[in-house]
Amino acid sequence: MNRTVLIFALFFSGCSLDFGSVEAGYRGTFDYKTQFEYSYTTTAFIEDDLVTISRDDNGTSSPSSVFRLGSFHVSAGISQQNTADGARTYVLFNGTERIGYFNEGEKDIFYIDEARENYFIRRGSNAVVKPPESEEDPLYY
Repeated sequence: MNRTVLIFALFFSGCSLDFGSVEAGYRGTFDYKTQFEYSYTTTAFIEDDLVTISRDDNGTSSPSSVFRLGSFHVSAGISQQNTADGARTYVLFNGTERIGYFNEGEKDIFYIDEARENYFIRRGSNAVVKPPESEEDPLYY
Protein backbone atom coordinates (compact mmCIF):
# COMPACT_ATOMS: atom_id res chain seq x y z
CA MET A 1 0.00 0.00 0.00
CA ASN A 2 2.79 2.43 0.90
CA ARG A 3 4.54 1.63 -2.36
CA THR A 4 1.38 2.49 -4.36
CA VAL A 5 0.97 5.80 -2.55
CA LEU A 6 4.63 6.60 -3.20
CA ILE A 7 4.26 5.83 -6.92
CA PHE A 8 1.19 8.10 -7.20
CA ALA A 9 2.97 10.86 -5.27
CA LEU A 10 5.96 10.70 -7.62
CA PHE A 11 3.69 10.64 -10.68
CA PHE A 12 1.65 13.67 -9.60
CA SER A 13 4.73 15.62 -8.53
CA GLY A 14 5.94 15.44 -12.14
CA CYS A 15 2.60 16.59 -13.62
CA SER A 16 2.09 20.21 -14.55
CA LEU A 17 -1.69 19.96 -14.24
CA ASP A 18 -3.52 22.53 -12.15
CA PHE A 19 -6.26 20.76 -10.22
CA GLY A 20 -7.33 23.99 -8.51
CA SER A 21 -9.94 26.52 -9.50
CA VAL A 22 -10.07 28.49 -12.76
CA GLU A 23 -7.65 31.44 -12.76
CA ALA A 24 -9.35 34.61 -11.53
CA GLY A 25 -9.08 36.58 -14.77
CA TYR A 26 -10.95 33.89 -16.71
CA ARG A 27 -13.99 33.78 -14.41
CA GLY A 28 -17.25 35.55 -15.17
CA THR A 29 -20.49 35.47 -17.15
CA PHE A 30 -20.31 34.96 -20.91
CA ASP A 31 -23.11 35.06 -23.50
CA TYR A 32 -23.25 32.83 -26.58
CA LYS A 33 -22.93 34.78 -29.82
CA THR A 34 -24.17 33.57 -33.18
CA GLN A 35 -25.02 35.16 -36.49
CA PHE A 36 -28.68 34.28 -35.90
CA GLU A 37 -31.05 35.85 -33.40
CA TYR A 38 -32.76 33.44 -31.01
CA SER A 39 -35.61 34.14 -28.61
CA TYR A 40 -33.44 32.94 -25.74
CA THR A 41 -29.98 33.59 -24.37
CA THR A 42 -27.38 30.88 -23.78
CA THR A 43 -24.92 31.75 -21.01
CA ALA A 44 -21.69 30.28 -19.66
CA PHE A 45 -20.98 31.10 -16.03
CA ILE A 46 -17.42 30.33 -14.89
CA GLU A 47 -16.67 30.51 -11.18
CA ASP A 48 -14.06 28.74 -9.06
CA ASP A 49 -14.03 25.14 -10.34
CA LEU A 50 -17.43 25.06 -12.07
CA VAL A 51 -18.61 25.97 -15.59
CA THR A 52 -22.38 26.17 -15.99
CA ILE A 53 -23.83 26.49 -19.50
CA SER A 54 -27.55 27.20 -19.55
CA ARG A 55 -30.40 28.74 -21.54
CA ASP A 56 -32.82 31.24 -20.05
CA ASP A 57 -35.86 29.40 -21.44
CA ASN A 58 -35.01 26.10 -19.67
CA GLY A 59 -34.32 24.36 -22.99
CA THR A 60 -32.33 21.15 -22.96
CA SER A 61 -30.12 21.55 -26.03
CA SER A 62 -27.64 24.13 -27.22
CA PRO A 63 -28.49 26.25 -30.26
CA SER A 64 -25.78 24.70 -32.40
CA SER A 65 -25.62 21.25 -30.76
CA VAL A 66 -21.84 21.74 -30.59
CA PHE A 67 -21.73 21.94 -26.81
CA ARG A 68 -23.80 20.48 -23.99
CA LEU A 69 -25.85 22.43 -21.52
CA GLY A 70 -25.25 21.69 -17.83
CA SER A 71 -22.73 22.12 -15.06
CA PHE A 72 -19.19 20.87 -15.49
CA HIS A 73 -16.59 20.50 -12.76
CA VAL A 74 -13.25 21.88 -13.91
CA SER A 75 -10.71 19.23 -13.03
CA ALA A 76 -7.83 21.05 -14.77
CA GLY A 77 -7.01 24.40 -16.31
CA ILE A 78 -4.00 23.86 -18.57
CA SER A 79 -1.91 26.31 -20.55
CA GLN A 80 -0.99 24.67 -23.85
CA GLN A 81 -0.39 25.31 -27.52
CA ASN A 82 -3.41 24.95 -29.81
CA THR A 83 -2.61 22.35 -32.46
CA ALA A 84 -4.97 23.91 -35.02
CA ASP A 85 -3.15 27.24 -35.31
CA GLY A 86 -0.27 27.30 -32.84
CA ALA A 87 -1.85 29.87 -30.49
CA ARG A 88 -1.22 29.61 -26.73
CA THR A 89 -4.46 28.70 -24.99
CA TYR A 90 -5.84 28.21 -21.48
CA VAL A 91 -7.98 25.06 -21.71
CA LEU A 92 -10.60 23.96 -19.16
CA PHE A 93 -11.10 20.21 -18.75
CA ASN A 94 -13.75 18.07 -17.06
CA GLY A 95 -11.74 14.88 -16.54
CA THR A 96 -10.39 14.18 -20.03
CA GLU A 97 -13.22 16.05 -21.80
CA ARG A 98 -12.40 19.56 -22.96
CA ILE A 99 -15.06 22.09 -21.89
CA GLY A 100 -13.66 25.06 -23.82
CA TYR A 101 -10.68 27.39 -23.98
CA PHE A 102 -9.45 30.97 -24.01
CA ASN A 103 -6.63 32.39 -26.11
CA GLU A 104 -4.01 33.44 -23.58
CA GLY A 105 -4.15 37.16 -23.08
CA GLU A 106 -7.76 37.33 -24.37
CA LYS A 107 -10.00 36.68 -21.39
CA ASP A 108 -13.24 38.00 -22.90
CA ILE A 109 -13.88 35.22 -25.44
CA PHE A 110 -14.55 31.61 -24.34
CA TYR A 111 -14.28 29.27 -27.35
CA ILE A 112 -16.11 25.94 -27.48
CA ASP A 113 -14.65 24.40 -30.66
CA GLU A 114 -11.36 24.33 -32.56
CA ALA A 115 -12.89 26.09 -35.58
CA ARG A 116 -13.76 29.09 -33.35
CA GLU A 117 -17.25 29.24 -34.80
CA ASN A 118 -18.97 28.76 -31.44
CA TYR A 119 -17.96 31.04 -28.60
CA PHE A 120 -19.18 33.05 -25.64
CA ILE A 121 -18.31 36.74 -25.08
CA ARG A 122 -17.93 38.19 -21.58
CA ARG A 123 -20.93 40.28 -20.54
CA GLY A 124 -20.15 43.97 -20.78
CA SER A 125 -17.18 43.40 -23.08
CA ASN A 126 -16.91 44.94 -26.53
CA ALA A 127 -14.72 42.09 -27.80
CA VAL A 128 -15.30 41.09 -31.42
CA VAL A 129 -14.33 37.85 -33.15
CA LYS A 130 -13.27 38.47 -36.72
CA PRO A 131 -13.02 35.76 -39.36
CA PRO A 132 -9.50 35.18 -40.68
CA GLU A 133 -8.52 37.44 -43.58
CA SER A 134 -7.24 34.43 -45.45
CA GLU A 135 -7.02 30.72 -44.84
CA GLU A 136 -3.28 31.13 -44.34
CA ASP A 137 -3.93 33.50 -41.42
CA PRO A 138 -5.89 31.38 -38.89
CA LEU A 139 -4.89 33.46 -35.86
CA TYR A 140 -7.70 35.80 -34.97
CA TYR A 141 -9.79 37.06 -32.04
